[in-house]
Amino acid sequence: MEESFERVEKHLYKRQYQNSTGDWQTIYYGVFVDWKGTRRKFPLGEDLQGARDKLGVLHKRNDAEFDFGKEKEDRTKAKIKAMTLGEWLDRYLDLVKGTASYETKRAQSLHLKRLLGDVPLSEINRVRVMEYKNRRLSETIMRHGEPVEGTAIKGATVNREVSCLVTALNLAADQGLCDGAPKVKKEREIPRERILTETEYKAIIEAAPRWLQRVVIAANETAIDRGGLLNLTWGCVQRELIVIKGGRAKTGAKQIVGISPDLDEVLRELRNEYRRVPNMDKLVFTKAGKPIYEGTLRHAFEKAVQDAKVDDFQFRDFRHCARTRWAAVGLPFEVGEIAIGHKLRGMAGRYINLSDDQIRGAFREMFPKMFPRCSQEKSEAAQ
Repeated sequence: MEESFERVEKHLYKRQYQNSTGDWQTIYYGVFVDWKGTRRKFPLGEDLQGARDKLGVLHKRNDAEFDFGKEKEDRTKAKIKAMTLGEWLDRYLDLVKGTASYETKRAQSLHLKRLLGDVPLSEINRVRVMEYKNRRLSETIMRHGEPVEGTAIKGATVNREVSCLVTALNLAADQGLCDGAPKVKKEREIPRERILTETEYKAIIEAAPRWLQRVVIAANETAIDRGGLLNLTWGCVQRELIVIKGGRAKTGAKQIVGISPDLDEVLRELRNEYRRVPNMDKLVFTKAGKPIYEGTLRHAFEKAVQDAKVDDFQFRDFRHCARTRWAAVGLPFEVGEIAIGHKLRGMAGRYINLSDDQIRGAFREMFPKMFPRCSQEKSEAAQ
């Protein structure tokens, strides 16, 4: 875009530029140093005589020691007061769209907008956030629009929602829309350590339909989370390994895990089914050849757990089951962290770059310890 900026007379300048349609436009500016010693620049319109008149008014205000800076601050404060948290969160979500954590932030923002959406950004203080936390902790978990009896929102969930709020407010502060996020103490988090016994695991398998059994076995053997399994494609299933393309969705971290004998049997069954009834997306886990939706899986799994009379077990707990089992039989820590999709922290993580062959070899050494019967049968078959 072509443009020019030239002096017309003392303190009066003319800017000419081409717009997107190629037409030339002219705008006059008043430029001078005010009584405080600050250089000021004011747009004065497109008419030369009108610009001269406005510049004269500005000079008179300057002679009267008018505070031009305060006028600008007042306009900014009026703009800040007008924007609510709900409006800013909508804009914030547009800014983070395409990131790995977008869906999580969107879900967290729904609760923030529901309880704080009408509050101006300038009024989001420590008291408001504490009130939000108390209200959320008193609510029950919702499933399909209905409250789940006997449940309550966990402190960890509220902490993540407040963390989302803090990130959004700090970004708003960078734009000059607020003073930043208030400091709020986190709720106490109780980490889940639920692990299935062998009897409980068999009970869930027996209570589940075959399509669900295959997903459960994969979750128990790989520590891949629900979304990762349901979106898994055959391109991710490589020789003795499952390689999550693009890394784990939640963290973006590299995730590569070995294929155990039990999982290998399931994958053979699924591949034969895929050859008979292929699906357009090349999904590994399907139900009658069709995609499995998260709501379908959640409902079916909760029913299987209930029918199996297993208490306090969630689908995500399979990650803890797998990681604990790997550690118990000696899988190297670094391999286990890659398999579960964690980011290796500290300097150690910078210098660890295991190849697929190294990860494959580590799982290959571990599986005979976990599946001694399978190893013995293979040995006898070879002889």
